[in-house]
Amino acid sequence: MKSILSLLFTFLFSSLFAQNQDIDPNDLHNLFWKIEHPYSKKVGYLIGTIHLIDKDKFVLPKEVTKRISKADVLYVEIAEMQDQAKAMELSMMKEGRMTDILSKEQRDSVYVYTNTEFGMDSAKFEKLMGKFKPLVFSQLAFAKLLTSAKSYDLTISALAKENKIPVEGFETLEEQMGFFDSMSDELKIELIMQTVRKNDSNEEEWEKMQNLYLDQNLPELLKVGEFKGEMSDFMNTTISENRNVKWVSKLDKEFDKNNLFIAVGAAHLQGDRGLINLLLSKGYVLTPISIQLN
Repeated sequence: MKSILSLLFTFLFSSLFAQNQDIDPNDLHNLFWKIEHPYSKKVGYLIGTIHLIDKDKFVLPKEVTKRISKADVLYVEIAEMQDQAKAMELSMMKEGRMTDILSKEQRDSVYVYTNTEFGMDSAKFEKLMGKFKPLVFSQLAFAKLLTSAKSYDLTISALAKENKIPVEGFETLEEQMGFFDSMSDELKIELIMQTVRKNDSNEEEWEKMQNLYLDQNLPELLKVGEFKGEMSDFMNTTISENRNVKWVSKLDKEFDKNNLFIAVGAAHLQGDRGLINLLLSKGYVLTPISIQLN
């Protein structure tokens, strides 16, 4: 179970110069970018990743590995987890059980789902998985699909370490889990029930996500599994935009000191408050670099 959790957490984020660049932040089809600033001699590179992908589809172009080896510091969403016990602790609810917030009908649907998928009756589920947080439960839906997966984040981090390049995380695991802990009970219920409802389409969705990533089709990739209503607002604001703003603030302080390589989920690149547009608004000059992934 600890190894599964580690994999799932991995699965588990000046305008004058900007005006001179013809980049639409809502229509990006590039995953790899060079970052420069007119007042700095330092250079950065940014790649949008899919956190996990089937091993036979994994490609890391030489152009990317070359830039990693020349960086002074690598930034990823969260540095590689060493403390598996801490990861397990953070995956569990401190009080109560996940099903406490569900109605009887919703609880029964969860039991049917876990019995079908994991061969657990309600008693066994409550004993082994009942304390999991809704976020962890939602990721278990993909557990069977990830047994042969490879991580871009871990691979890039390993390459940096081979070259004795420090690896820094934008966030700690505790901070990252805290974002989801702040969800209302209504949103946690929606996260749980969406997992149950989408059971039949998980494999198809996983395949589609991978192919769109390899095609570098960000606009369509972001539509897969798209949330609606209040859940969409939470994901866009708390999980994406607010974190992007903090990350760019941190990068802005580092850029004058080091040549950076940045690897984050591809969803963080796009949009008015995506990393591309936020960096442009601070006067950085971004140049897309063509890479082949399929």
